[in-house]
Amino acid sequence: MTELARLEAVELKEYWADEAKDFTPWLFKEENLVVLSEALNMELVPVSTEKSVGPFRADIVCRVANGDPDDDSEAHSDSKSVILIENQLTRSNHKHLGQLLTYAAGLDAGTIVWIAKTFADEHRAALEWLNSITDQRFRFFGVEVQLWKIGDSVAAPKFEVVSQPNDWALETRRLEEGAASNVEILRSRYWTGLAEYMEEDDHRLVIQLPRTGYVVGFAMGRSGFRLQAWISMHIEHRIAVRLRIAQNDWFQRLLKQKDEIQREVVESLEWEQQEGVQRCYIIAKHPTADPSDESTWRKQHVWMAAMLGKFYDAFHPRVQRV
Repeated sequence: MTELARLEAVELKEYWADEAKDFTPWLFKEENLVVLSEALNMELVPVSTEKSVGPFRADIVCRVANGDPDDDSEAHSDSKSVILIENQLTRSNHKHLGQLLTYAAGLDAGTIVWIAKTFADEHRAALEWLNSITDQRFRFFGVEVQLWKIGDSVAAPKFEVVSQPNDWALETRRLEEGAASNVEILRSRYWTGLAEYMEEDDHRLVIQLPRTGYVVGFAMGRSGFRLQAWISMHIEHRIAVRLRIAQNDWFQRLLKQKDEIQREVVESLEWEQQEGVQRCYIIAKHPTADPSDESTWRKQHVWMAAMLGKFYDAFHPRVQRV
């Protein structure tokens, strides 16, 4: 039998002696911030560190990468596009909770992320209470940061979300109370069916339910790239899988590999640039599928799950190099 190694916890202070001088600059780097992005399932774009809020300074300010209607995981308000991150390399305390609220008010932040070594029960309860009394424009996250290594290996960071908004309950309540439109209800059933099929198929990607929008997205391990499943039940009556790219120069670099990528995906791809904006897409559209025809959903889900897998295999290693 093959012998397995043991994971060993590493004391945070061994790598980050000082929160402000060591941890905050480390986290602010894109390659490190993307690890937090994946844990939160949202794309974070770094804006500034030590942001002045009156006489105080907030650790990190980010913005949502996808402040446009294509965003599959964020509400589209100006407030929610501002993300505040407050760091703490010790157990959560009242001082940092007060700072968190002060900075959030001063910055008009909609998404507030409190990072700590561990969270006391009372502070976790405070975040849950804040999420319960505020509307969907505001979201509070509690995230524990850990370091792990195997033997003499370099330590690896892990962010574990221990408190988060109950989006599932909010969306479910909208559906149950009849606040959702007929098309939102239909889309919710469509995404639920796709999620169930992908779970049955042991797919590497997971859909967080419920979803009522026309886009469902997946992280690609780097800010600025988002893999998406897309449906239209109105004008086009089409389904598609696409890679959304935040910058035109990244798109151009991938375009140079077009023939190679096309062979790997084994599907006709559309390479789309939008005038006046940086946002670009690489798209695979199903030629005939109509998502409003519920009798054909199973076949559509089979195609969409397979195409998501092909896109992930083709683009995941490439976006890391771009």
